Amino acid sequence: MKRMFCSVLLFTTLVAASAQNPSKNGNSPVSTATDCGLISCISAGAAPVEAPSGAPVVIRSAVGAGTSTGAPAAMQPSRPSATPEGSSDFESLVQDVLGHPLPVFGSRLFSSDSGFAPPTQVAPPADYVIGTGDEVVIRSWGKIDIDTHSIVDRNGQIFLPRVGMLTVAGLRLDQLTTFLRGAISQQFTGFELSVGLGQLRTIQIFVLGQAKAPGVYTISSLSTLVNALFMSGGPSRNGTMRDIQVKRDGKVVTHFDVYQLLLAGDKGADIHLLPGDILFIPEIGAQAAVDGNVNTPGIYELKPGETIGGLLRDAGGLTPVAGTTRAVLERVVEHSERRVEDVALDAKGLETPLRTADVLRVLPIPAKIADGVTLRGSVAVPGLYAWHPGMRVSDLIPNREFLLSRAYYNRKNALNNGDGSSPAGTATHDTEINWNYAAIQRLDTSDLTTQVVTFALGEAIAQPSSAENKELQPGDVVVVYSSNDVSLPQELQAKFVRLDGQVKAPGVYRVGPNETLRELVQRAGGLEPHSYLYASELTRESVRVSQEAELKKMIERESQAALSPANQRGNVLASASGASGDVELRKAYLAELSKVHPDGRVVLRLGPKDSTVADIPDFLLEDGDHFFVPAMPNTVNVMGSVYNQGSMRYKENGRAELYVNDAGGATREADRKRSYIIRADGTIVSRQKVRGLEHLPMYPGDTYVVPPKLKTGAPAVDVLALIQVISAFALTAAAIRGLQ
Repeated sequence: MKRMFCSVLLFTTLVAASAQNPSKNGNSPVSTATDCGLISCISAGAAPVEAPSGAPVVIRSAVGAGTSTGAPAAMQPSRPSATPEGSSDFESLVQDVLGHPLPVFGSRLFSSDSGFAPPTQVAPPADYVIGTGDEVVIRSWGKIDIDTHSIVDRNGQIFLPRVGMLTVAGLRLDQLTTFLRGAISQQFTGFELSVGLGQLRTIQIFVLGQAKAPGVYTISSLSTLVNALFMSGGPSRNGTMRDIQVKRDGKVVTHFDVYQLLLAGDKGADIHLLPGDILFIPEIGAQAAVDGNVNTPGIYELKPGETIGGLLRDAGGLTPVAGTTRAVLERVVEHSERRVEDVALDAKGLETPLRTADVLRVLPIPAKIADGVTLRGSVAVPGLYAWHPGMRVSDLIPNREFLLSRAYYNRKNALNNGDGSSPAGTATHDTEINWNYAAIQRLDTSDLTTQVVTFALGEAIAQPSSAENKELQPGDVVVVYSSNDVSLPQELQAKFVRLDGQVKAPGVYRVGPNETLRELVQRAGGLEPHSYLYASELTRESVRVSQEAELKKMIERESQAALSPANQRGNVLASASGASGDVELRKAYLAELSKVHPDGRVVLRLGPKDSTVADIPDFLLEDGDHFFVPAMPNTVNVMGSVYNQGSMRYKENGRAELYVNDAGGATREADRKRSYIIRADGTIVSRQKVRGLEHLPMYPGDTYVVPPKLKTGAPAVDVLALIQVISAFALTAAAIRGLQ
């Protein structure tokens, strides 16, 4: 009662102030009658005057066309700033219950600063009511010529020269032409008339109640309830959106529901406002929150008698994965306690009445697949498959080809590698299937533990009647493993070996368990006539990895030795004498050693005269092995401290000293005592192990190395010589690979 009295007192005070001084505030409506200046006034009651033939009466307004003295300019009202609002008690409760906040439905609609101001350059509607401050544009032609812009004064009248004062306030726009035609016809005849509106008036309204920014607003006469609602910032957190009222002359003329505008686009209850209207926003009603699997989670205001079904309709309905067997409803009971209820979202549950502060959580459907089994692992198409009673592993995986991926067939059918080159080798499966071990993961519903049932996949597919073809249950997960996941026994692993060089049918071969190198070469058709079996090279990935690890350890060990205090002191003394110390020598050695990349070569210990498949050892093969047989070379290499190192023509039964002499002999810096021979088969023969090294026979592809002589405290030149020797190792290895 006290709040209503304050509102009425505010309204009365503002109306009185506006009447006493209408021109002080440019935003207040101002109306002035057009003065009778240049043309004499004719009373409305005068008799009609017949205009002389050919001399029409000309009437001009004292106010220029397109201007309106005393009329307010068209304005775009701005929204008053509102005080920022915090969360309401119910919003805080919802956040406590759910663990995250929910938006109040519809609150974002009023967060924009657009104001929804009415357009000022469009024609007013036919039912627009003429009022004080409106500009009436009257034009007539024929026997009377009228062109006037008249402002409706505060008495609701306009002045029309030769016609008089005419009361137009309260008329609708569609009635105005008929009214003016009748008034002018009392004085003149034989004319055509056009009537319209120019500058429209502004009006004052009041926004009261639970608005974000209550107060007095000066707005366009075209404004409606919705326009004014946006200009005022909408309802506050304590204001309703379901029953916004417009009060006129002490009566409520409309009830507006913002939800109808938002959810149905319905503005049926929106009306044009008149001067002095009160837009009243009552206190907010009951509220409820809905979260979970609904399209628009949020906090909603309830209308009396609202049910769960109505709340879900306001929230946009259920999502496709929402469950209907169970929803959780948490409510406050008589302001004393909180309780939780389970509600089924069936016809009966949807009719459950809601109370204020209810929180409804819509749960998703269970993730469990009632009639499906899952296939995953090393398979072509992992995923969910339909289960049927009596289903077994062979029903899920009918054959071995079912596990081949699309990528396998793409590689198999490819004509090139995408860059124009032909694909090398054969198309193989991405990973080798473990046909002896697969598993079924099954949930034990009694204690929710996972049981694992293992089986032999290959036998289950090949022999469906065997015990390995396990029966499946709904929810089972069948996992197919590869050899990378679970290591297979050596004899069961698939192995691919590459044959190159002087063999009858080079290529990539799949080898069986315990198959040897000799058997594989025999299967490939044997050797070509010009093959040089003694220099053949077998490389193996496991050996390369082992060699690389050992080389890394050696480099680390030598690096630590080079940094020892004793070597550091020796290096200082050597530097003082102008010689290169042991540390510098080690560093140069390590720098070259780090450039060496092991190739994983396995020495087969073949003889120089070996030339048939029978001479190849029965050496078990591994996956990834590469066997290369070069053609017979006709050169021998001499490297190191000789006058002309390089390749010499092979001479049958020629001994090492013959080739050294052909290279010009050893230099003065040569260390003949440490000479050695790198045989074409990869073995090394040194003078420390064999006396009379220079008298040994040399075979095609062999390399004789004469290292330089090093002295204690050797100068930098000798260090460079050592580096050259180490480089010779690399060149020698390159020479051997050059046989390929």
